[in-house]
Amino acid sequence: VVGDRAEGEVCKYIELSGMSKEELADIALAIEYEGFYLRFRSASQIIHELLGFGRKDRQKKLVKMLSTYAKEAIEEQLKTALENVKIQILPNGIALAALDVENYAKKFTFPPPGKLTGEVHDRLKEKYEKIVTIGYGPDFAVIRSEGIQLDIPKIVEELKNEVVAGVDGGGHLVVGSIKFIQAKRKDVLSRLAAKIGNVR
Repeated sequence: VVGDRAEGEVCKYIELSGMSKEELADIALAIEYEGFYLRFRSASQIIHELLGFGRKDRQKKLVKMLSTYAKEAIEEQLKTALENVKIQILPNGIALAALDVENYAKKFTFPPPGKLTGEVHDRLKEKYEKIVTIGYGPDFAVIRSEGIQLDIPKIVEELKNEVVAGVDGGGHLVVGSIKFIQAKRKDVLSRLAAKIGNVR
């Protein structure tokens, strides 16, 4: 719940866990980090330990080690990403931030494009009240938004009908992703930007 940035009644669950929000966030980050590198290999034992079903002392050490590695990797990637993110203020007042994760992030390393886009977005939303951050690669775009009602599933459906580009994806009102045919990236991204520019 903490790892997915849930709010609201999550506070009751945090209280029931007997841990702080920060401790739970570190566990979620450690699992995300380990999961990234393990991919499809069996990892039940280490995940079991990270979730605290084994020895508590071992869990604390593992979580501390892996979450530290993850935080260091995120900070390292953020240096380049924040230096190369392009920000444009649209006529409707929304800050549109675009990051080419294909060229300004390491490949096959943590954090993956979606996580990096989210981290960039978290830094930028401190400065911009209404912001949409798009991290894009050759055939995908990851979208994060703050301060506006951006209906990403609706936008995906509209793009499917407007551009013959194999558009697919989804999400919810603040986060989502879109896949498309690589040769149509420019068309898809320009239409996506136009739709964000029309949000009221």
